[in-house]
Amino acid sequence: MEEFSIPEEPQLLWAPDSELAFRCEAFVDLSDAPLDEVGDAAENLAFVLCDQDPLCIVEQANFDQLCSLVAAWARVEGPKRRQLIDSLCSSLTCLNAWIDKLLAVPPEAQNTDSVRQHRSAYKAYLFFLAWISGMAGREAAAAVPGSGGGDAASQLSQAVGGGRGRKKKAAAASGGVAGWDWGATFPKVVKAVAQALNTDLWALFRPSGPEEAMLIKAIQLATSALEDPASVKCEEQAASAAHVLSVAALKYQQLDNVTAALVDLLTKYDHTPVLVAGTLRYTIQQWDDGRLAAAVLGEIAAVDPAEYERQQNASGEKAGVRSVAAFVKEMASQLPRLMANQIALLLPHLGGKAYSLRSAIVHAIGSLLHKAFDSSAVTDAADAQGAQARLRTKQHLLDLLRERIRDQSSYTRVAVLQTWEYLAEHRAVPLGHWRSVTEIAKGRLEDKSSLVRKEALRLLQALMLHNPFGPKLPSDRFEASLAAHKAMLEQLLPPEAGAEDAMQEGIRVEGADANGADAGGAAAEGASVKAEPGAEPSAEGMDVDEGAEGEGVQDGAQQEEAAGEAGEVAPVQPVRSPAEVGWDGTLEELQALVASLELAVAFSKDLTQCMPAITQLLASSTVSDVQESIAMLLTCKQFEVDGAPDTIRKMLPLIFAKDQAIKDRIVEALDQLYINGWAGNVFSSAQAARNLIDLATGATLGELGSLEEVIKEFIHKQFLRPVMLAELWGVARNAQAAMENKAAGAERAHRDLRSALAILSMAAATRPEAFSREHVEDLLRFGFGGACADALITRHACITLQQLAASFRTGAYDAVLPDVYAALTRVVVASRLPDSAWYSAAESALTAIYTLHPAPEHLSAAILRQLAHQAFAPAPGQADSADADTSTDAMEADDVTDGGQEEGEQGEDGGATGQPGDGAEGQQAGGSQAPARMHSVVALTRFFFALGHVALQHLVFVERAVKAVRRMRVDREKRAAEERAERMAAGRTPGGAEEEDINAELGVGSVAADAELDAMKEEAEGQILAARSLLGPYARIVASVCHNLWGAKGDARVYPAALLALTKLMIVDAAFCDMKVFNRYAGKKISNLDLLFSLLTQKTGSAQLRCNIIIALGDLALRFPNLLEPYTEYMYRALDDGDLSVRKNAVMVLTHLILNDMMKVKGHIAKMAMRLEDEDARIAALAQLFFHELAKKEYKGTSPIYNLLPDILSNLSKERGLGKAQFQSIMQQLLAYIKKDKQGDSLIEKLCQRFAATEEPAQWHSIAFCLVQLPLSEKGLKKLSESFRFYKHALHDEEVAAAITGIIQKAKKGSSKQDLKAEIEVFEQKIADYAQERADEERTAEEAARHAEARRAAADGASQQTSAQQPAGSQPEVSDMRRRLGGMQLEEGGEEASVQAGGSGDGEAMSVDHDSSCRAERSDDEAEAPAGGAQPAVSEQHSTAVKGPRVKPDPEAAAGTEEEAEQAAPAARRGGRRGSATAAASKPVQRASRRCMEAVEEEESDGEQEMQRQEADSEEEQEQEPAAANRGRGGKVAALAAKFAGGGEPPAALPAKGGRRSNRRSAHAEQEDDGSIPAVRVKDEPMD
Repeated sequence: MEEFSIPEEPQLLWAPDSELAFRCEAFVDLSDAPLDEVGDAAENLAFVLCDQDPLCIVEQANFDQLCSLVAAWARVEGPKRRQLIDSLCSSLTCLNAWIDKLLAVPPEAQNTDSVRQHRSAYKAYLFFLAWISGMAGREAAAAVPGSGGGDAASQLSQAVGGGRGRKKKAAAASGGVAGWDWGATFPKVVKAVAQALNTDLWALFRPSGPEEAMLIKAIQLATSALEDPASVKCEEQAASAAHVLSVAALKYQQLDNVTAALVDLLTKYDHTPVLVAGTLRYTIQQWDDGRLAAAVLGEIAAVDPAEYERQQNASGEKAGVRSVAAFVKEMASQLPRLMANQIALLLPHLGGKAYSLRSAIVHAIGSLLHKAFDSSAVTDAADAQGAQARLRTKQHLLDLLRERIRDQSSYTRVAVLQTWEYLAEHRAVPLGHWRSVTEIAKGRLEDKSSLVRKEALRLLQALMLHNPFGPKLPSDRFEASLAAHKAMLEQLLPPEAGAEDAMQEGIRVEGADANGADAGGAAAEGASVKAEPGAEPSAEGMDVDEGAEGEGVQDGAQQEEAAGEAGEVAPVQPVRSPAEVGWDGTLEELQALVASLELAVAFSKDLTQCMPAITQLLASSTVSDVQESIAMLLTCKQFEVDGAPDTIRKMLPLIFAKDQAIKDRIVEALDQLYINGWAGNVFSSAQAARNLIDLATGATLGELGSLEEVIKEFIHKQFLRPVMLAELWGVARNAQAAMENKAAGAERAHRDLRSALAILSMAAATRPEAFSREHVEDLLRFGFGGACADALITRHACITLQQLAASFRTGAYDAVLPDVYAALTRVVVASRLPDSAWYSAAESALTAIYTLHPAPEHLSAAILRQLAHQAFAPAPGQADSADADTSTDAMEADDVTDGGQEEGEQGEDGGATGQPGDGAEGQQAGGSQAPARMHSVVALTRFFFALGHVALQHLVFVERAVKAVRRMRVDREKRAAEERAERMAAGRTPGGAEEEDINAELGVGSVAADAELDAMKEEAEGQILAARSLLGPYARIVASVCHNLWGAKGDARVYPAALLALTKLMIVDAAFCDMKVFNRYAGKKISNLDLLFSLLTQKTGSAQLRCNIIIALGDLALRFPNLLEPYTEYMYRALDDGDLSVRKNAVMVLTHLILNDMMKVKGHIAKMAMRLEDEDARIAALAQLFFHELAKKEYKGTSPIYNLLPDILSNLSKERGLGKAQFQSIMQQLLAYIKKDKQGDSLIEKLCQRFAATEEPAQWHSIAFCLVQLPLSEKGLKKLSESFRFYKHALHDEEVAAAITGIIQKAKKGSSKQDLKAEIEVFEQKIADYAQERADEERTAEEAARHAEARRAAADGASQQTSAQQPAGSQPEVSDMRRRLGGMQLEEGGEEASVQAGGSGDGEAMSVDHDSSCRAERSDDEAEAPAGGAQPAVSEQHSTAVKGPRVKPDPEAAAGTEEEAEQAAPAARRGGRRGSATAAASKPVQRASRRCMEAVEEEESDGEQEMQRQEADSEEEQEQEPAAANRGRGGKVAALAAKFAGGGEPPAALPAKGGRRSNRRSAHAEQEDDGSIPAVRVKDEPMD
């Protein structure tokens, strides 16, 4: 029998021309056979294979039948398939046993035919199992829905995955055949093949060895098993495949094939990195051979980095470099020792551009530092040379890890930080590197990537949680211990040996000094070489414990291990024993402790230095930054890091964040910090109360506002319980008792009372029912008692009473109402508070009165009368006895009556400064006498303050009353509607008349009621400052003081107080704003509003006064926007104020008004834009915030900034004090808000048009800069090309040309469409053509200048010859006549040119003007000849304009004509009548010109021939330059006139086209100024 050989293709087994020795002789095509017949054949064959010996497979009949069945595998039913595969696997297993028994016989005793038959059967089983596996796998892949013919593994990954539809996916994996599950059968096949390879194939295939084709089939089968994603979960299948691959590679010399197969798996499938790494680990564990792993790593490292970069950037790549990166991480984790030897192959890829591979290498380095270099993983620790090499490798990897933090990819930087975090968690960071790692994390807090910042915060937390220095990290405690132990060390060391040197020798750790600084190069390597093997001072071995020694080291053994890094340096002999200085250890231990304490101090200070960066991250717009910063502060608080409490205060405003996640995180963090605590540190109620008091102590006004919202959230979430409120009351009582008794710690008790009342006032706003009458009595005693005069305590007490207003109305505190009113009144009129603190307390007291009192106007009237009496009472000896009858007893609330109020009003009207309404004289007299009658400046300022605040509170009281009435009416209507609905639902007829029902349905009654209520409100507001009201006379006194004490010398407190009261009164009533009062400085009556703007704009007062005014104007604009609208410009002027505080308040006020749509933006917004470059960073940030918020106010998809940009650009261009850099910075920030292509395209067109409207290069530069900043779309590029005519004249400017070129280059890089590329090329060609045209013009101008110089030289020679031939007395007369003739001819030519220009169209006129101006400039060279030789040139140029014979000139007629021409020239320059005026003036000029010509011919007959010769030469030269000869008549004549008038030199080169109009206008101006002959007046070009 022939031996079976594995064919290249299965079809070769039954092919007629097959050359195989053993082939299928009777192949039957079963593709069309009935299923029953195919199934019976499969069942019979399976029975035969199981019933007979395993060699039956090579019997011809069985072999032929098996080939036919496998070829028709798709026709075999599921159960039959399973039976056939099971029989093949079991027969193969049996065959293995037979082969082992056969090979157990000595080779010389073996039967050759039997061996060949077993060998043939062995190969047949492997071949058919591999064949079936391949078809079953393809069938399962094709059955996956939406496979599209992809690779099998990616398709099967869906089929074998768990989750929903598992049964459907399993059915798909089985190929859709009922009763067949290939996923469950495949592991059996792989296992059978793996067991088959356990046979000694070298003996079976002796002497040649195993066939490579058979081994390749086994490798393919194992590879397909790893391709199956199910192998990740099926450990048996993965292990069997690993066994097959390891045996084939290491035992049967298929290393290259297996390596290629594994690398192919890595580059194609996402799930294979874990499987391949597991396979390589299996080879090492089972065979103790790393050749396969080294070969795979070598193949991966040999790939070109550019290929990895391509795979990284390819969007369709599913695996590639990503799988390779995952494999590198897995290898470092599973085989660290092997990777430590092979990592050098991968390090060059750190310079590649595939960031995923770089990140994987970084992670691998971390795993190696943790696992490959510990003492337990090293077997050659006794070998000093091996230890040195190991330490050098470790130091090199640490250096690489530090360097990679500057990687250009944020993902790699994240990987570096994660690696350091991993090392810190496993205590694998060497102690010498601890500070350098902290510096790395601190520096990355300001990284531009949020992912990096997040990981940096996490690294800092890990460093704190796993630090070797102790559970608390305050620097002062470490510094105290360090000083004590340093003193001990100095006593032990000999005097000649410095303490610093000794410490450095004792703590040198792997190239780092005691402070953690990195040593360089050879020094680091040398230090590592000297270190003893097996002992490294890592964080794990250098823990500092706060035990008996305060911050002592962990124990003696670990200290010795840490100190062992000193190497072979000779130890320093102490001069004294350690016991003598109080140290119970060795000198080396003390040195290690001092080094550790120094690192601890440095680490603590580094953490403190992170607080400013964390504060900035708290304000970040990225949620992850905020959340991680909060977590970082929690950790810092737990470790008592310096600066953490102050930073925690700064995170309180985050309670107002719009993101609910941030808000919830803040509440949870503050709950852990102050209320409930954290694991291992739970707070009691007393501790929680104390924590809240400490938090409120020293808090700013903004922090208190944030804390109030936090307390509200605490109460809603039941974090702050009633028992904690009771503890707060207890703290307040104890503090009050300590203050009354003046016991020790009274100052601390004072702060505690203030903070406790602040917390209680916040709690009262959310839970007023928790406050009883006893609590109110305590409030009166704490806040208004005599123990301590503190404005903040009084203020918090007043605020608490305001929060309890609802309970006061219910009558819960009626018993204490009189005491409450009396206490509030005393605060205002009889308080012992200092003047600086009185205002805050009085404001709160007045507000509380208007909140609690049912009729506050009576009590406030009595208060004002008392304050007025104190302010305006005469000094002792000057007052009448009748004026001194006022007693403080009238201040009692129960004695206040309406009659008393009226009497008080009359008394004030008659006894103050005179009736305010008596006219200007009375007001002036009153204003001048008031200071002389004042008794106290303090009393007067308090009166002004109370007056203004009472007016505001009365306005608020009216508003509150109106809202209450409206709310009651709405509630009544709602109840009536509900009752009506109930009656209708019950089937009853609703009560009320039919008219009421109709009115209710139409809402007529509600509208009428609202109108009536609004009318009553307006009437009530108007009566507040009425002439016969209480506040009216006082208001007029205040106005008179403000108008007449403006700039007066005296106490600086009076005028600001009066002005503040005036602004508050103006807010109450618009009529009071327009009320005019005589102002002695203006000499006339001006309104109160005019007074405010005068003070604001003239800047005569202090900066604080202007700040108050701008804030008051903001309030006025909110209340009376129409009244302030004419003064908008003056409000914007405050932005240019020289004082920093004024500008800051102006920015804030205008921001508030504009964003709330209370003020127009256009017209003056450029002043706000200039604040973007304010010298103060705070103001610049506020302006930036304004524009950021303004950009959000889109209307119909259009940003307001887009509409404002033209206005801003125009105004900024006019600002003389604005530098170029500042302008560019402002516009760059504003143009960044233009996101939409449509808006950018429109701005491109508008900006291009601005080029034609200006001739200033500075403005060209500004426009070009703005164009560069705009987003460029395809349409925008087209608009830029279409607008070429507007800016082509500016392209000679280098900056403009560079900007346009940069825009084109950017468009070329970003263009992918062929049409767009073609348009860009056309645009470039247009610019190139214009550049060539301009170069030609410049070259022509240069040639014309040379020709003019030649003509000038010839004319000079002719003039000298003519003067020599003519008589002595004839030359002056001829020259004079030539001058006159030239002037007349110039006027004639100029008028003709102007007629032509005036008669042309607009488009033609522009072209003519350009050409004529150019010709005029070029003909300047031709008109430069002296008087003697100028006549031929003039005649020559005029011959093209004036045809006909020359006539003799008449001097008188010429003079008269010249005067007529001068009179007609201004008329010709007038717009609209230019053509007619020029035509009228040209007729006499032409007649005079002919007469002058005739005179010249008669008198100059001798020189005529020479002149004609010069004319002929000139004509010949002009014919050689057609471009210069065809410029027209007007330009040449104008140039000649300019030369005759000024006699200047010819231009060296042609100026820019954009500058012709300005040059032409300047030439006209010069001629008109010096009285010379006016040149041709060309038509003015229209401005685009």
